[in-house]
Amino acid sequence: MHHDDGNYADAGTFQPWRFYREVDECGGEANAQSMTTTTTTYLSFGHGKTACPGRFFAALELKMITANLLLNYDVKLEGDSTEIPPVSWYIASRVPNMKANVLFRRRQKD
Repeated sequence: MHHDDGNYADAGTFQPWRFYREVDECGGEANAQSMTTTTTTYLSFGHGKTACPGRFFAALELKMITANLLLNYDVKLEGDSTEIPPVSWYIASRVPNMKANVLFRRRQKD
């Protein structure tokens, strides 16, 4: 479902900004495609009466972890490669390439 071209244009291609829309484009309202919004085509947190009540906490945690990494660490793939290593699939989920080495170096505080 999440990789169905009928639901998302070019669904099989990684597009990091697929769900991003400026607040201006949303008429000043919160983005209807936010991480915690449930729809019949985005079921990561369920939908309707069975929607996960912890989705707001999970989204906040992911944002805090990402912000911490971006602010405090330099992150790069091992070697000089700039290409994203191919991913594997497990049932309907993408799994990172376990042979890819990602290096994290804590930034020095000035």
